[in-house]
Amino acid sequence: VVGAGISGALVAEALSSSFAVVIADRRGPVKGSTPASTALVEYEIDTPLTDLAKKIGATKAARAWQRSHLALHALAARTRALDISCNMTRRDNLYLAGNGLDAAGLRTETEARRAIGLETAFLPRKEVERRFGIRNRAALLAYDDAALDPRRLTGGYLRAALARGAVLYAPVKIGEI
Repeated sequence: VVGAGISGALVAEALSSSFAVVIADRRGPVKGSTPASTALVEYEIDTPLTDLAKKIGATKAARAWQRSHLALHALAARTRALDISCNMTRRDNLYLAGNGLDAAGLRTETEARRAIGLETAFLPRKEVERRFGIRNRAALLAYDDAALDPRRLTGGYLRAALARGAVLYAPVKIGEI
């Protein structure tokens, strides 16, 4: 596995239950973009469901969004199973109307997500202002994302892989992971 950041740690932990794993990172574990993360883990894909459906079809778009949602739940469950303390908490996301999706587009996006089992709410401008103090913007409120400490998450997954026999080649001091 090349890299001992979030992605490398997750891959190393998953593979270490069935394979001999070597992790290599020239900078050391939990470096690079990992500590610079916003710490928000979203199931939302960069392309709105309604736009993705136009590009690849409704069935494939729905499946991509549902699998992303499932992946977030699987990450939370695996993190609990490994007893990794990373301050993981559920967070909601507020998507404001803008250039990508205007108010009508957000309403359509909300309906599309709800139709495939992803609970969301459309908030008209007055509701957004009342609840969040943001004026003149409708929004989509998405539920079920997570916030966490990315350094602790990564360290926990690396420690789990190392406990199963994975080998780490990186500049590291004992106790850093």
